[in-house]
Amino acid sequence: MADFIEQSIHTYSGLSSETKPTSAAGNNVPNGSRWREVDKARVWHYNKSDDAWYLAERILDQTTHAAVGIDLAHAELHKGERFETWHTLTGINDGNYLTIYLKTANTDKLCHMFASWQSSGAAYFRIREAPVVTANTGSSKAIFNKFRASTNTSGVFDNAATPIVNKCMTDVTIANRTPATPGVNGGLVIYEEFDGIGKQTPGGNRELHERKLLKNTAYVYEIESDAAALVLSLQFDWYERLDK
Repeated sequence: MADFIEQSIHTYSGLSSETKPTSAAGNNVPNGSRWREVDKARVWHYNKSDDAWYLAERILDQTTHAAVGIDLAHAELHKGERFETWHTLTGINDGNYLTIYLKTANTDKLCHMFASWQSSGAAYFRIREAPVVTANTGSSKAIFNKFRASTNTSGVFDNAATPIVNKCMTDVTIANRTPATPGVNGGLVIYEEFDGIGKQTPGGNRELHERKLLKNTAYVYEIESDAAALVLSLQFDWYERLDK
């Protein structure tokens, strides 16, 4: 329920550099009043309960005055909640693997994962949910925040003997890759793709390939070589978000 009911509001216009009126400054500013920045095409709304102005979604581009909007994944980047890592191997022969392991945090701030992969020849790509992975195998891999000025870190863990947060693990050992149920052998294979020529173009349709991962769950993304001496590469791009 709102703290104050809007009845008669004031609409102000001014520059972004100007000081907005407040009750603390002795101004009578009704709840819900608007401030329009004429130089930046932005609108602010006044909340009387804390005597503060809040920026509304930008409506117009400053240069073209065209309507502006960004998708959720893009918005998470600007909030400092979008992360990336990658792994590349060369000379990978038939039946050998490139893998990236991560374990999601045990919180309701879920991981929205988008992975892309490339191969110089025929290869399989799979996503394994809750496979049995030998602890402390592989190499710890750094995770980067895509908003380079942000100090936010990822909540995912690697496969170390004492798991380290904000890390993934590459080239882990899965003793038995037989597809099964979560927590048994190779875990549950939730996606598989084969390219018989060589997948040369990274990326893809995020809407089709983004996955909202389970919390407190291990995942292995893998590429299996189906030819001799391949170059394999796997990229992760994800954000972590608490559903509202």
